[in-house]
Amino acid sequence: MWKCTLRFNAEPNLWTDVTAPLLPNGRPVALRYHRVMRRRATRRTPSAHVTPSLGFGYMKPASYNTGDAWYVQYDAATVRHVPDGQTPADILSSVAGVQWDVSKSVVGVGELLYTLDNNESVSVSTDGENTYAQANALVRNRFGFNILMRARF
Repeated sequence: MWKCTLRFNAEPNLWTDVTAPLLPNGRPVALRYHRVMRRRATRRTPSAHVTPSLGFGYMKPASYNTGDAWYVQYDAATVRHVPDGQTPADILSSVAGVQWDVSKSVVGVGELLYTLDNNESVSVSTDGENTYAQANALVRNRFGFNILMRARF
């Protein structure tokens, strides 16, 4: 089988090659390129040795259509089937954090993360036929946190 390669930027300064199949007529599948926008705002308070921050992210994931279904390519190894009857949705994320200057050489960081990804689907088998339905809200809405200590040199 012949293949078509899509190159997209998964992370800043990191390019990834993604290979998508060709349709039976030899034409490449319909491809959509990956786009990312990130913005973060911080405000340093020197007297309290604290820097709160708030960030937002928007991603239009790389995706392709095989004629029967849409697929989202998150990175070179991760492909997900979009729920039947839907086109790929944008992925939204946010982060709220605080950085505390413990000393001149040590910084403590804490962050709360949230991601909304409506491209998540689950396979449903009815009467021997597989369909893909939208995953439940717990799968599509992801929450997380980071706690770390960082040294300055």
